[in-house]
Amino acid sequence: MKYKIFAMIAVMLFCLVTVALSAKKDDINYSLRVAAYMGNLEDVKDAVKKGADINMTNHEGISPLFFASQQGNTSIVNVLIDAGADVNIKANNGWTSLYVASKKDRIEIVRSLLRAKADVNIENNIGSTALLIASKQGHTEIVRLLVAAKAYVNKVSKKHITPLHFAANEGYVEIANILLQAGAKVNSPDRHGWTALSIASREGHIEIVKSLLKVKADVNIKNYNNWTALDAASSRDHYKIVDLLKEHGAK
Repeated sequence: MKYKIFAMIAVMLFCLVTVALSAKKDDINYSLRVAAYMGNLEDVKDAVKKGADINMTNHEGISPLFFASQQGNTSIVNVLIDAGADVNIKANNGWTSLYVASKKDRIEIVRSLLRAKADVNIENNIGSTALLIASKQGHTEIVRLLVAAKAYVNKVSKKHITPLHFAANEGYVEIANILLQAGAKVNSPDRHGWTALSIASREGHIEIVKSLLKVKADVNIKNYNNWTALDAASSRDHYKIVDLLKEHGAK
């Protein structure tokens, strides 16, 4: 009888210790995420030293590395990478640390993530990549880094938009040139049949139009409404672009 009582007590004590240790571990993991978000480098180092799970995510699938990348804290990003953080963890929306850093123009963090072999071509839940979002936001140096890391320059989003379409629409001349030099397909249409040339012509971005013409963009491609780049430029009175297109055979 005494043996059974002692055995029961031992089991209960073991369970209590296990629960306590588990709770302590959860506290450390939570502390790490908070410290990464708040930018508290010493607290991050302390949590890592105490054995926090550096890859544990919150209910949104966000890891400490994602928080640090989002907030722009390069030192914390490097500490987590050195501790073995998984650089390719995807949050619930499909965003990675590289994606959020690219979106927010965190140049040094992007460099650190690329050195740690972050996958440059991971897609989020809507088919966007780090290169697509960097091109859309106009982050020239990020685009340069991603292209150098072999990001796919002809990636098409679920809306059939490429990085070059974004650059043409927003007038990002340097980004457009980087993409073209990396082999961007100049005549790819978006979901409405607009090419980069017709988009740039519509928006009045003459320097991008010149760059596209240099690489032999087709001036007479029609969109799904039978509009050409010439029609697009004419509709908004971009007369210099109209003349330029006609010089290159636009009809």
